[in-house]
Amino acid sequence: MTIGTFEVQVNPEKVDYNRSIDYKEEDIIGANSPAASFKNYGVEEIKFSLTFDGTGVIPAANFNPQGAATSYAAGMAGVSDPPDDVIETLEEFEEIVFDFNGEKHGPNKVDIRWGSLHIKNCFIKTYNVAFTLFSPEGKPIRAIVELGFKCIMDKVQRVREANTSSPDLTHLKTVRMGDELFIMCHEIYKSPKYYLQVAEKNNILNFRSLKAGSKLLFPPLEK
Repeated sequence: MTIGTFEVQVNPEKVDYNRSIDYKEEDIIGANSPAASFKNYGVEEIKFSLTFDGTGVIPAANFNPQGAATSYAAGMAGVSDPPDDVIETLEEFEEIVFDFNGEKHGPNKVDIRWGSLHIKNCFIKTYNVAFTLFSPEGKPIRAIVELGFKCIMDKVQRVREANTSSPDLTHLKTVRMGDELFIMCHEIYKSPKYYLQVAEKNNILNFRSLKAGSKLLFPPLEK
């Protein structure tokens, strides 16, 4: 079920995007330290802060309850909109990212979009509000919201992106923020030395700067 979209007033100044890998440790008799083997990729986390302003200095936010997808988009709304009511805007935002959804038995699953960045299957983990400016009547007219999300791949997506197939087969991989072609080649081929062939196959001119969200084709190894 679609809840809506929310387009914020100001892009975040900084986005922290954290990824991890879990390893299994096995004790080996006679060895100085345990051996570690890959277990799985850990949960991805993303953190950023948003400004909600009701002074009229910043264009109003845009909440669309009839949106085409449950998502959160960073951008700016029309300059002709009246100033936001900060409390009402926060309630609209919380309806998408924080409130309990009885049909889902928890908060809504959220897609985060900002420029070329698109992270799916995110769930709110932390939500902290600081009111930083008030009207003479004591009404909040500006708030800073610190957000933390956990991003979890569903079973189908995890199977699609897991590297469980032979390097002799073709792989289609989605570039995530921070990915490097050397490392992606090593994950597929068990060696980074094929990065030039992959760059040529995908018409990549600058392999040191991959675009998050793009698809890369990893051809089978030639015998």
